[in-house]
Amino acid sequence: MGLMSEAVTGLSAWQQNMMPASMSLLSMAYPNGDEAGASLCYALLYPRLKDREDQPAVSVVCHSISNESYDTAAVVNAIAGPSSYDRCLRFEFISSSVQFWTSLNEMNNTEKGTVFQSIVGLNYTELVPVERAIKQESVEAIVLQQDSFREALGYGKTVVLVKGAFTQKRWHTLMSFFPILFPCFFVDKRVDQDEVAFCKSLLESTSDRFIKYLKFFEEKYDYRKDRIVSYLTGFTKSHYTRRIKDLTNDIQQKESYYEGILQDATHVYREIEEKKLCLQALVIGGDGTSPTSEQDLIDYVVRNRGITVNSANNGRINFTVVTYLNNYDADMAERLLANVRSFYHDDSLYANGASITPKSWRKLLKAIFVDEKFKIRMKAGFDIDFARGQLEFSDGYLGSITNAIPNPHLVRFHCLGGNGKAIHDAIKSYDYLGAINSCVVATGNLNVGEMPNVRQFIHYLLRYSDPIEVSPGEFVGLGKAIKLLEEKEGGTI
Repeated sequence: MGLMSEAVTGLSAWQQNMMPASMSLLSMAYPNGDEAGASLCYALLYPRLKDREDQPAVSVVCHSISNESYDTAAVVNAIAGPSSYDRCLRFEFISSSVQFWTSLNEMNNTEKGTVFQSIVGLNYTELVPVERAIKQESVEAIVLQQDSFREALGYGKTVVLVKGAFTQKRWHTLMSFFPILFPCFFVDKRVDQDEVAFCKSLLESTSDRFIKYLKFFEEKYDYRKDRIVSYLTGFTKSHYTRRIKDLTNDIQQKESYYEGILQDATHVYREIEEKKLCLQALVIGGDGTSPTSEQDLIDYVVRNRGITVNSANNGRINFTVVTYLNNYDADMAERLLANVRSFYHDDSLYANGASITPKSWRKLLKAIFVDEKFKIRMKAGFDIDFARGQLEFSDGYLGSITNAIPNPHLVRFHCLGGNGKAIHDAIKSYDYLGAINSCVVATGNLNVGEMPNVRQFIHYLLRYSDPIEVSPGEFVGLGKAIKLLEEKEGGTI
């Protein structure tokens, strides 16, 4: 009885419908569209792999090499994909020309080993007994199996090099030897008589018995039921769990949104209460001048010639202040000037390009801060919006004021220092006079214990002309002031 020559086709739908979701066949490339090999592979492997926790994918592919002589690159390139496959059992069938087979046989064992290593990609074992069994059926083949493939049914591939082109008969012959081509799968569960007969049916002249056995195994292992079970097991529970998770996430999102609304509402409520208090303060004042009368405010500004009102409208007033430096710690200044370890004795403090020596600077600062022989006028600009409870620094009108230097705290560093609370409290309570008076106090302030403020103070003394008042109404520059100190002390300082 001859080998059946027709291709066994039409089995793809069977594989697709019967195969459990946990097990898959990949890359079904076989000669002339014949699906018998893949179907036999599936039918034999299924009962041996279905209970594995790590279900592998199974790949059966065929290649042809048309080169007349051996070419390593041609062989390797003919094999699709990498040499090892994650979670995949791969069976490579490679047909070659007679000339290729001849050139391969002319190599010694070392040369062959190099070729086989390049094809398999990893350590391998040649299954010589399998090759001999196949040769008895008039098919010459070389069977190379990755070592990892045989170890505890690991993942990997087996490569079968076949002499001559693939014919339907040769393909059916090879697949009939599937159990001995891949013996590692049949160690624990050996091939039974029905499976042996199933393999031999591929060697018959027709496909009738092959199809009969295929249906027999379908009923025996109930592929369809296993496929349904694999899909639907845990389906309702997973949907139930998913629904709980979705609802929980939705509740958390809504709770976060609700909490945000509550926080916003609380903030708005506090603003309302604050504005009610402000409104109450205004109502108590009657004409809007509480806690001081409008006339008191006018009288204060008129008397204080250092205050210049630039604009006043709708509760917002812009003004500049000029006042003497009179709000500082003279004792601290004296201690620091006497202490050679303090920053006043750091010559970098005076590294400004001027011809004045650090010693002369210290003498001048002592005359200003400690001895009060000279006076310094300070200036600053303010913009207060009582309606909005805000204060901003305003430098726009300071340029026209002479014989005065900007207050370092306010103009350079925009810092109200210890006066900030008093000013903001006065603004909040609509104490117009108190707010302006606190700004005047802040303008006359200097922290003589902070190096940045003192450095900026020195910078302003250098930058502005005639900033030093040596006698009432008489303003001079730095050079003139130091000369006057020399004359008083009877020599160069």
